[in-house]
Amino acid sequence: YSTEAVRLAPGFAEAHLLHGMVLGGQGLIPQAAEHFREALRLDPGYVDALLRLGWTLAEQHKYAEAVEAYEQALRLQGDNAAAHARLGGALSLLGKHQEAIEICQKAVTLDPVDPDGHYNLGVALSNAGRHDEAVRAFEQAVRLRPEWVQPYLAMAEDLGAVNRHGEAVSAFEKAMSLDPRSLDD
Repeated sequence: YSTEAVRLAPGFAEAHLLHGMVLGGQGLIPQAAEHFREALRLDPGYVDALLRLGWTLAEQHKYAEAVEAYEQALRLQGDNAAAHARLGGALSLLGKHQEAIEICQKAVTLDPVDPDGHYNLGVALSNAGRHDEAVRAFEQAVRLRPEWVQPYLAMAEDLGAVNRHGEAVSAFEKAMSLDPRSLDD
């Protein structure tokens, strides 16, 4: 349906966003990025398209470009918790851990019930070697979204790093019970 939407309404930014989302869900990340860019060409203030473009760039390991997309989203909508969380995640992947932590803390303050903000905060804390704090952030992420595998896997690593091996095994087992294929990612 999304291909048809773009064919019928090529000048409609939302059609390109929808098609990009479908392509991204199919793992066609570069193609998804092109549709998010087209949505932004049609509507330069489209924050959702900026967030999704940032995601596709990060998926392609283009972290500096992802940071630019998220920063642009924040210039348009400074209180967007998702933009803060994603920006923090990208900054952490660039090795800017302290800045990432501060940005993710802002995300958590703006939307304390968004598990993504807590997860990205945990990743930034972990990358900065602050493992105990990372565990707390991952615990909050799984409290908010108990079926999410990634925080359990990350938590297991950080628990191991602080010699809490029994808890690390439990977190790992929980991840495996949720998705036995989770180590394939």
